[in-house]
Amino acid sequence: MPLSVQDHYTKYVTSGGDGPTVLKDRAASLGYEAEWLRSLDDPSMFQASCGSGCPLRLPGGCPTQDALVMDLGCGAGHDVLLAAALVAAKENAKVVGVDFTPAMLEAARTNLTKHPTLEPLVELVEASLEDNENNLAKYHGKVDLVISNGVFNLCRDKAKAFTSVYKLLKPGGRFVFSDVMSVDRDPNAQIATSINGDVFSS
Repeated sequence: MPLSVQDHYTKYVTSGGDGPTVLKDRAASLGYEAEWLRSLDDPSMFQASCGSGCPLRLPGGCPTQDALVMDLGCGAGHDVLLAAALVAAKENAKVVGVDFTPAMLEAARTNLTKHPTLEPLVELVEASLEDNENNLAKYHGKVDLVISNGVFNLCRDKAKAFTSVYKLLKPGGRFVFSDVMSVDRDPNAQIATSINGDVFSS
């Protein structure tokens, strides 16, 4: 991932993002359950949210039966916390948040401290999806569910990024992501914008 992307998101999170309420309101429009948003109990949790949808609401994205969930490009950690709440009832469940930007991980650590019952379920890791020597090797072939929210459009080498996901998933594992894309080059391309009546950003 280009360093300029890291620089941009460092400045974004350290300057307070888009403010304490704007993105929580936006999160509701992107498919986040109202109950989930209330459970975070802090509008500022979303002030540094850069996602484009709610992967946890997509088919196959609800991790209640999963032992190991990984959020690639976790940012300030709102999807990590929501995933942790969803797997909390499962014995030995764990959620790993991965981000390329140290400042985002620091924001995620701060947000985790606001939820002491979920904090023990979460591990945060600094790693790039485009680096073959990243810190994720110990998870290869072990992850039940990989989620990602608005990250892959930022990757310069998308083939390498998707290969990283493939290496992480255990047999039968799932990859569910929300992202932005352009279909200008293919006028026949179609994007589904709703699933069972729920509208998602594509």
